[in-house]
Parts: sequence; structure tokens; C-alpha cells
Amino acid sequence: MIAFDLYKEYFNDVYIFNSHQDGDIMTNFVCQALPTAYNICKELKGQTNAFKSKHVSPSLDGSKLYAKAKQRNVPMTRKMISKFNDFRLSNNTEYQKFQSCLSSESKKRLLDRSLELEKQVALVSENVRLFLEPSRSDDHITNFESTATKGKYCEIDASRVLDYPNSTLMRTISL
Repeated sequence: MIAFDLYKEYFNDVYIFNSHQDGDIMTNFVCQALPTAYNICKELKGQTNAFKSKHVSPSLDGSKLYAKAKQRNVPMTRKMISKFNDFRLSNNTEYQKFQSCLSSESKKRLLDRSLELEKQVALVSENVRLFLEPSRSDDHITNFESTATKGKYCEIDASRVLDYPNSTLMRTISL
């Protein structure tokens, strides 16, 4: 919000864009951040494969595990971290055992804060106000819950991984 507050002094329509949302980043940006680009938006929606974004937020879990192992003097190599990342992508159920996620109370606070920030942004921009109709709040909540279900509010508990050296995860990366 600091950057938003800074730029809104100089520009009459500052927009906060979520580059990590599902869908094609180009289409989302044009259709959401450029509300007068009706024809381009329609064109992009008809050609979503032409502009598919390959951007995926990188996981820092391997780096967290490496740092914790180093802190505990547990041998950990780059090859092991590479195997860890492969394991993370292919063994979701086993991997989830070592994740720490936000509590229900923390998720609710995060969602409430997110909705509140949307309202604050809507107060300073007519385009955002139109975009944030009441049905959009329902969409926001649905998207938030979907994101939570996908484990986006979770991270690896590196201590837990290292505490179980005989786990499938540790045996796999140690090979």
C-alpha cells in the first residue's frame, strides 16, 4: 500500500494487479487493468493460447530445507535439493505431511484484510469501484478459498523434514 499511496498522489487512477492469479497474465492485465480496452480484451479472450504465461511463483521450500540443514550441520547437497524439488512436485500427499499451513483464524484474518484493502482501493478509483461490484467480493472469497485449498498458504516445515530422517522424503533425496 505504500507504493499505491505514493503513486496515487501523481496519477488519478492507480491499479493494483495480481500477477499470480490463475489464467493468462496478458489477458487478465488488459481486461482488468485497462478497462477501456474492450476490443483488445475480447480479442485476447478468443486467443488465450497465443499469450499463455509460463510464470509460476517459485517455491522456496528447497532453499529453506538447505538453510535448516546447514544450520543443524546436516549434510545437504544441491543434488539432494534438486531431488527434493522433484519429490515436491510428484509426491504431493507425502510432501503435505511436512507442510505448515495457516490456521483457520489466520486465513480468516488474511481474507478479511484482503477484502478491506480492495475496499480502500475502490475508494480512490472509479474503474476499480466498478470492477469491485458486490458479486466480485463473492468471487474474491471463492478465489481465496480455492487458493488455500491448493496449499498456497502453506510452506515446508524444514525442521520436521530433518526430524524424520527415515521418511520417504528423506530416503528419496538421500539416494
